[in-house]
Amino acid sequence: MNKIMNPIAIGILAMFGGCFGAERSSVSDILFINEFMAANDSTIIDENGDYDDWIELYNAGETDIDLGGMYLTDDFTDVTKWQIPDTFIAPGRFLLFWADNEVTEGPLHTNFKLSAANGEGIGLYDTDDQENVLIDAKSFDPQPRDTSYGRYPDAENNWQFFSTPTPGTANVSDE
Repeated sequence: MNKIMNPIAIGILAMFGGCFGAERSSVSDILFINEFMAANDSTIIDENGDYDDWIELYNAGETDIDLGGMYLTDDFTDVTKWQIPDTFIAPGRFLLFWADNEVTEGPLHTNFKLSAANGEGIGLYDTDDQENVLIDAKSFDPQPRDTSYGRYPDAENNWQFFSTPTPGTANVSDE
């Protein structure tokens, strides 16, 4: 049986950008939701020529991480909303997922979009074999257009807006 935490507790943890105090995955200390954009109007296009919302993961570890079977969600009551296909992320590398609700456009396109107008949350959960425990989560308020929100420095708990987003590369502070 899957051990799914109370969505309110997850939301509270996600506000602080971490998983402390919760049952944790073995990759919780090295795999992070590192940056995202909920209103991409002109920053980066996907392989189909669309300006879609995106979520960046970062592997801060020293070995490849097999993401296949893990889950991304924008709904803490549905932790298995979108299953990541067989994909690896190398150490020190970043990987973008397109949050565009267009799964037919490619393997890294999720079945949900992010809400820039209202804000919401993003959750990363482990595989079914690992009982879908929380790896990382972040709740967010309404987001400005073409401005990303991410960790600075990468993998740290300090979140800030980036007027110059860095999808797929290390975050650079505007300050």
